[in-house]
Amino acid sequence: MTVLRLNPSATSSYGRHIRTKMDKVTATQLSTYNDEFNADVKNKLATLTVSRDAYSEALGDRSSYLQHPAVFSHKLSIDPPITNQKRSGRCWIFACLNILRLQMMSEYKLEELELSQPFVFFYDKLEKANWFLENVLATMDEDVDGRVVQYLLKDPVNDGGQFDMIVALLEKYGVVPKDAYPET
Repeated sequence: MTVLRLNPSATSSYGRHIRTKMDKVTATQLSTYNDEFNADVKNKLATLTVSRDAYSEALGDRSSYLQHPAVFSHKLSIDPPITNQKRSGRCWIFACLNILRLQMMSEYKLEELELSQPFVFFYDKLEKANWFLENVLATMDEDVDGRVVQYLLKDPVNDGGQFDMIVALLEKYGVVPKDAYPET
């Protein structure tokens, strides 16, 4: 089998690794590629950059940040600690509860308050599970390979949400401080 070289004039072996003949890659070749790659300071910097959690920030265009600095026309009189959903799929809950928390802190003159995101998340899952099970019962006479049943089975209880969903949850179940229903 013949393969075209992507860069036939490359000077390093890892730049010439696509051969005109499909040879087996040996451990010696891999070691050589690795050594040559790591000998280049730019490669070390790139590896370090993309191996961090915030690599997207490092890859951003700095000139854009300099042209458009973050300037705010209003500063809140209260500055509560930041809440962090990490990667839990609850951003919509955190966003709404943070807005509600600021209003409550201002209205009740509180220095500190965090509302329980897990409390709202529990009831969100309960409502979604109920919706799923009700729809399973409603479609139990349909073909399991049918479009509607397959839609239901694809992602029965997902994490996402939106404004109208959290409004309905807060109206039905309320909200509690994080101390009353903490993360587990």
